[in-house]
Amino acid sequence: MDFESDLIKFLTINQLAINFASLPWILLAFLGVFVIANTLWIRSLYAAWQKDFGPRVSRFHQHSHSRKMPPHAQCPFQRGSVRERVEHTVAHANEIFARHERVKQRFPQTITPMPKNNESPRRAVHLDMDHQRVDFFDYLWAFYFIVPNAVFLWITGILRLKIREALRRVFCRRLGVRNPAECVDSGKIIGRLLLEGTQLVHFVCKVQKNNKEVATFVWTDFPMLDGNGKFRIAKILSIDIDLEKKCFEQGSLDGEPLAVNDALILVWFHTIFANHVKIHSYANWAANAQDHSYDAFQHRMSVTTIMYNYFGSTLFPRITSAWQKLGFSDTDFHSIIEVIEKGVSNGVPNHAGIRELVPHSEVARFMILVRTHFHHTFEEHKAEFPGIDAESLFVGTIMHSLDHTLMGWNLEDPLYLDMEGCDPRFRVMAELGRFVRAGFVDDLPFLMFNKNYSNAPGKFYKRVYRYAAKVNKKLADHMDCCIIK
Repeated sequence: MDFESDLIKFLTINQLAINFASLPWILLAFLGVFVIANTLWIRSLYAAWQKDFGPRVSRFHQHSHSRKMPPHAQCPFQRGSVRERVEHTVAHANEIFARHERVKQRFPQTITPMPKNNESPRRAVHLDMDHQRVDFFDYLWAFYFIVPNAVFLWITGILRLKIREALRRVFCRRLGVRNPAECVDSGKIIGRLLLEGTQLVHFVCKVQKNNKEVATFVWTDFPMLDGNGKFRIAKILSIDIDLEKKCFEQGSLDGEPLAVNDALILVWFHTIFANHVKIHSYANWAANAQDHSYDAFQHRMSVTTIMYNYFGSTLFPRITSAWQKLGFSDTDFHSIIEVIEKGVSNGVPNHAGIRELVPHSEVARFMILVRTHFHHTFEEHKAEFPGIDAESLFVGTIMHSLDHTLMGWNLEDPLYLDMEGCDPRFRVMAELGRFVRAGFVDDLPFLMFNKNYSNAPGKFYKRVYRYAAKVNKKLADHMDCCIIK
């Protein structure tokens, strides 16, 4: 018995010795696979970088679109065709035009002098969302420290959405469970989207109507997708909001009345695409990854902003096309490229008069107060931001991050976009709107670097945050120093 037990111990000890001896080789094999996989991955990224970024130049190159100053906001009512559309489709057009003239007199827009002889204009004529350059190692850094987080967010968000949609089709209808879109007040959501978000810029007037104070919002050359996913442009969208209830009053698209659920789809679609991409475009004047005078934090913020403009303009349409191949959708959303381009080319409407909405809008009050403080503070710190335009920095950081945050707060559930009961013309926009809300609105999880005003290292960011927190801490805590969602 002693001999057998000694033999067993001997064999066991020798087996463990063999296992421990082979452990370094196993680790070495895993390391080899890891190195080979990363080498192949980096080679593929280099090829993509050469294709998409190789021809690009830095922001201060003579051929860069953002070398000049950013364009002014536009006044669409100066165009005769737009005035005619408003006169034919909006009941109180005279009040809109009268207010427009008052705003022009009170807030005269700076006029850029006409260039002399062959001199080029000092300001860019139009916006361009995706044109700046980043070096390959910055591009590589983004794909290791940002892209995995973004992919995790949109994959988990969209899978959760598709599971919920499938459960609703298979079980909820049979059990008599109501459609989530029927359980909420869509009119209230529209009111929040317009009064508590960057759609404020489309406010055109306040009028007394049926003993109620009503705010009118107007969009001209409204880019959209039809029921087949094809790009089209509506001439004019008009929506009235009851300011006391902060709720949808009425709306029309090219003079045709809109149901409240349909109006929600259109407002949301414009919020996430044609309106939001203008903010991305202005952020190009707040970033330059080629300027090595920036400190490490500001350089990282510039790289992140430029890469996210690239993700949104170049990669997002490719992703949407892949959804059809993966079976997530029956529609090819590739025409969203044209919606983005039209949204950018439309520019930003002159919105100096949004002060009239301060009594009705928490966001309007916050933006106006913080913007004034931001510009004063930037003047004292502008030496730290060579080549950066103050207004573009405000738009590309504070306004962009809050636009995303407010999207999530205002439309809490993607299923509030009613694909079943909406006008068939708007079903594709509702579907795409659901995808975006599920996977592209919220903050990226598991980030490994600071990006908020609240924890940024520079004195400028700290001063702006302290003031903003006094105005509204809930909003101030969601201000980012770059575009990163």
